[in-house]
Amino acid sequence: MTVKSVKFLRDTYVVEGTVGAPDDAIFLDTLPAAKLVELCNLLISQLDLGRSIKMFQNKAKGVKRVMALLVQWDGAFPDDDLPDEMKPDGPGSCPSPEAPKKPVVPTGKIRDGSKQAALIDLIKRPEGASIKEICAALNWVNHTARGAISRDLKKRLGLAVTKSRVEGRGQVYRITE
Repeated sequence: MTVKSVKFLRDTYVVEGTVGAPDDAIFLDTLPAAKLVELCNLLISQLDLGRSIKMFQNKAKGVKRVMALLVQWDGAFPDDDLPDEMKPDGPGSCPSPEAPKKPVVPTGKIRDGSKQAALIDLIKRPEGASIKEICAALNWVNHTARGAISRDLKKRLGLAVTKSRVEGRGQVYRITE
């Protein structure tokens, strides 16, 4: 049986046969399910086939579906008729490794007298506060303190919280303004 492969973006996918496949070829059944869904959705959008999918109920059926889409893709676009974003040097051919982060938009409020306000007061001190100090002052466990700093202070309130290792104290958190 001869091997049939399809080039999509910068990768070569094997859609039929196994013997004689190129060294850099990707066998769809070796891909994780999440990558398979991502590839399927890319093909669906490029072929204008409607809505994207969230998951496959059965990975084997998902592999067959992606193989069929790759074959359809191969027949739909000869090499010189590829859309711009699918050409090897096109604008969408290779995602930037340093994608810009979304800016933090503060969405929360600080209530006076709350544990969150007390946490901010502890961290705003010039010497900052270690996890042990925060846990002792607020009667929290370690993961609650770290989660509050990450989720509430950094993400929800948009505060610039830094951490550094201090000899004898461990990780010390500070709010830099």
